[in-house]
Amino acid sequence: ERERRGRGRRGASGVRDSILTTCLLALLGIVFGRVTERERDALVSIYEATNGPEWFDNSNWLSGDPCAPGAAWFGLYEVGGVLPCVNTIGEIRFSSNGLRGDLPDVFAAFKRVDAIRFIDESITGQIPVSLFHPPLLRSLDVTNCHVTSTIPTDVGRATNLRSLFLSNDPFTVRKRFYGSIPSEISRCTQLEDLFLNGNRFDPPFPPEMVSLVNMKSISADTAFIASDQPFPTFVCEWRDLQSMVFTNMFIRDVLPSCLGYLSLLTSLHAGINSISSTIPSTLSSLSELRVLELFSNNISGPLPDVIWGGMKQLLYFDVSGNPISGTLSPYISNASTLETLQMSNCLLSHTIPSNLGRLSRLQSLQ
Repeated sequence: ERERRGRGRRGASGVRDSILTTCLLALLGIVFGRVTERERDALVSIYEATNGPEWFDNSNWLSGDPCAPGAAWFGLYEVGGVLPCVNTIGEIRFSSNGLRGDLPDVFAAFKRVDAIRFIDESITGQIPVSLFHPPLLRSLDVTNCHVTSTIPTDVGRATNLRSLFLSNDPFTVRKRFYGSIPSEISRCTQLEDLFLNGNRFDPPFPPEMVSLVNMKSISADTAFIASDQPFPTFVCEWRDLQSMVFTNMFIRDVLPSCLGYLSLLTSLHAGINSISSTIPSTLSSLSELRVLELFSNNISGPLPDVIWGGMKQLLYFDVSGNPISGTLSPYISNASTLETLQMSNCLLSHTIPSNLGRLSRLQSLQ
């Protein structure tokens, strides 16, 4: 009888231990996460829609758990994109891996994804609106992917987005993003980096973008169709801005004096436009500026003397191909850090100041 009772107690204890183990595993699943069935189904849809069997690398796909330790499906990573995923998917990344076809509209399934990157893939058609639905998404990169797509208004749902890269190489990629940039992008108030190069957008930028006050870099080289547009002066409110690329944007306007407020700006590229009038003297306030490119515009008048002393970090200065007149100021010797000076095809007099020789770091002069 005592033996029977002992066996009963041991049996009850075993049941309790089993229940505790199950609860502990469930708790660990909540704390550390795991790939859900919905996420796995979404991944399978991506694989099937983009010709997965023909990918250059499809290691482990469709077998077992997508984030099984030591056997994670290729292209799935932990947050940060360095290590293959374990338990949860932090990043989805494919670059030159032979993906072909339309992306399925399944990305809302990824509740814990931090970054989604498709680079140099043959993705066709419209990008799915659900690309902007993962609630923790901080980085989205669809670069050189041959999409023919607008930016969906759902971009405004990605309120945690820090970087958005939707660029194309204008010389090698014929299919581009097009249409108007939706005003809903203004809801992405955490956005820091926006790259839209090589597209066919309708100008202008939506003025609501003034709300993107955390911006650090914007690049829109050859981003718009051939139609005149004003200089987007709202960038003057982005006081953290460090890099601005507005090359070949069909800007027909003056260079706004408020750019002088951007005290952290290190590079300003606005060549191949129709910018007119003179270079504002307020640019002398840009003490961190290293690169100033304003070539092939309609900038006229003499260069203000003060810019040479104010831009204390200036390395590269290019105003070639502008009807700039007057003489080259002797104050240019104050630009002691200058390495490249491009002023060809201007209307300057032929007098070269003797103190130009004081620019000991100058390597290129045209």
